[in-house]
Amino acid sequence: MSVEATRAVLRKGTTAYIAMDPTTISLIPTVKYKTDAGSEVTEDGTPRDPQTFKLISIEFTPQGTNPRLMVDGVERIIGFYLLGDWDCIMEPGDHWIGDDGRRYEVIALMDGHGYETKGAVEAHG
Repeated sequence: MSVEATRAVLRKGTTAYIAMDPTTISLIPTVKYKTDAGSEVTEDGTPRDPQTFKLISIEFTPQGTNPRLMVDGVERIIGFYLLGDWDCIMEPGDHWIGDDGRRYEVIALMDGHGYETKGAVEAHG
């Protein structure tokens, strides 16, 4: 089987896995810009169109064992993975407010191997 044929099968599997427990989210990109005074300002961009993902919780692992990433010199704790189809639109800094009132933020993209998009997510609140 060719690489492209294998990738097509894996893409279908990812779509089926997401469909078993889907979460529809309009991700909000974070926009950074510099002011005339030279400081950096961060604000919400225009929300993306709704997309369907699978939100995979890894929050309840034993204390201190959750994966951690260094992002801009700050250690961040991964509480979730956000799994999307290979062609979904997701970027670090994208965020949303969940039904539980918590703010979820994509802190990094993991290697999707060409058949999925997988974001590491930190939750606050």
